[in-house]
Order: sequence, then structure tokens, then C-alpha cells
Amino acid sequence: MTGWYDASATLRAFAAATPDYPTSALYRALCRGIAQGSYAEREAFESLAARGWPVEDPVDVDELFRAVHYTLLQRRGRDELAHYYASVGGRLGPDARAQQLFIEFVRDHRTLLLDTRLLPREANDPEPGWRMLNVLAAYAERAPMDLDLLNVHARAGVEVVTDLVGQPAGGSLLSPHRVVRRRCFDPAPQRLADPRLRDWLIAHCPPDDAERWDRIHESVDRAMALEVVVGQADAVGVVQRLRPMDGAVPVVFGSDLGPQLPSLEVAIRSRTGRSIWLVDDHAPYLSQISSDAKIARLDGQARVTLLREYLDGQVIGSLWGADWIVGGWMALRGSEDGVA
Repeated sequence: MTGWYDASATLRAFAAATPDYPTSALYRALCRGIAQGSYAEREAFESLAARGWPVEDPVDVDELFRAVHYTLLQRRGRDELAHYYASVGGRLGPDARAQQLFIEFVRDHRTLLLDTRLLPREANDPEPGWRMLNVLAAYAERAPMDLDLLNVHARAGVEVVTDLVGQPAGGSLLSPHRVVRRRCFDPAPQRLADPRLRDWLIAHCPPDDAERWDRIHESVDRAMALEVVVGQADAVGVVQRLRPMDGAVPVVFGSDLGPQLPSLEVAIRSRTGRSIWLVDDHAPYLSQISSDAKIARLDGQARVTLLREYLDGQVIGSLWGADWIVGGWMALRGSEDGVA
């Protein structure tokens, strides 16, 4: 980057990002402290911007937090800052020293932080899969079914095993239903065997959100034990060619499909027979395929999980839930307006 850089924009970005971390005392404290600013902060961020990474809005702040977290994980606790990151074994609560060490880390490890920009921008945190399969479990309170799970935006494939995560004695969230097959597809699959991927997945959540990173570890372990393989294919094409196992209900699910949602809905509706579709995304994207006024009124950052059951292209059942970020888990809100 060349030319003048407005370092005060970085401080404003941290201030604006503060509410984005309701589950992380560390990230909130860093945001508030850095927002108040000093010459040291400005110097560190100006130096980072000079290497092509200006931090100018909350999305950039989140990307930087992710890069620092990943780099600390890769360095296996060799830095003083790691004492504040529970995911690396740290036990200290946030204080002014944490802010100082964070700034020093950004200044001293610019090259390593920039290297994280070569990693995949997306990694499938199992959190959306857990939400989707929870909604499926709530919807499918009926005679046991055989389910043929198809994860169409799988990346590393960890979403497809989240019904098994946190369940006692190897049970399944979907019991008494039986999962007869798990398949995963993505345009750019990631390999769970890559040792960097687990750290990259953990880096996508705050270092003091133990419940979330425990879920990531368990999901990765289960996916590897089941030898889950992600095939390379586009979501719409996979659904168009979908051939479920005999007698099983095909369950198509995926998160963060964004602009592909309308095309995927057309592919689902073109199918004959019975199928269930689950999608987890931000409310504005779900409004592309749902006319439910309650979804349209949700905050743009709210995550919505929408389930629809189809028979020969017609919607015969619906359930959706929303996660308001601050409210912890999701609250089920019932079926879409006008749907049985």
C-alpha cells in the first residue's frame, strides 16, 4: 500500500467491532482499549497497512483477530500474549497488559500474520451444522426415518457429523432416526488431514469461547474417524443429480450459500418425491427465498436456520429459528407464514 493512511479509521473500526464479540471478554477488552488509541497503536497499524493490510472496518478487525489467534496456535504458546488465550492454555483475564502485548505481537509478527491471508477465507465451523441438525431434530418428532444426509457446502466436512457431537455414549442428536449415509461436496474442498486446518477452524472463534472450540475439536475428530471425504462439486449440480438411498429421506443442508440460495431452491423444487432442505445463513439472504415478514424484520447479522420439507416440489412443512448472537443458542420461531 502506498500513500497516506488514516490510522484513526483503525481505532474507529475497533470501537465499532466491540459489540460483535458478546461471548469474548478478551476481544471486547481489546476493542475498547485499542479504540482509545495511542501512538503505539497507530504505528503498529500504519506499518501493517503499508504491507497491504489496512484495518478500516469491523470485518478487518475480525480478520486480524483471526490471524493473531491462528498464529498463536501455530506457535504453540511461545509468546507472552498466549497467556491471555485460553485456547492455547492461557489463564489470564484481559487487562491493559493484554492490549500492549497484542499491539507488540501485531508489530513483531507482521509477516506471519500476512501469511494467513493465503489460507482459505472460509472454513466450515461446525456451529451452523449443529444449529441445522438441531432444527431437524425438533422438526422430525415423528415415526423414525432413515436419513440420507447431503452437505452441499461442506468445505472440510465437519458439519455433516455434528449430530454426533456432545451426545452421551456415542448417541446421536437425531435419534431415534437413523442416518444411513453422510456425503459432502464443495467447490473448493479442504483436507482435514492438513494439520493447519484444525488451528484455522479454532481461529475463527474467540479464544475464550471454550464451548465452541471444544465442538470444533470433537467435530474434526469424528469426521476424521469416519473418514469423511469432501467431493469437489457445486451445490446446485449435486442436488440436480441427487439419488438418495432406497427408502431414505434425502436431507440437503448447507450454510453460507448466499447468492446460490435461489438457484438451489429451484433445484430442490424440481425434484420428485420427498426431500428436506436446511439452510443456515444471515437473515437478508434467507429473505431471498422466504416471504415470511418475521424473517425480513430480523437484524441483518442474525443467523437464521430454515427447514423446508418438499413433496414433488411443493412445500408441505416448514420450521425456522434465529440466533440473535447475544442470546446464546437459537430460539425456534415456528413455521413460515402460509406454510403447513
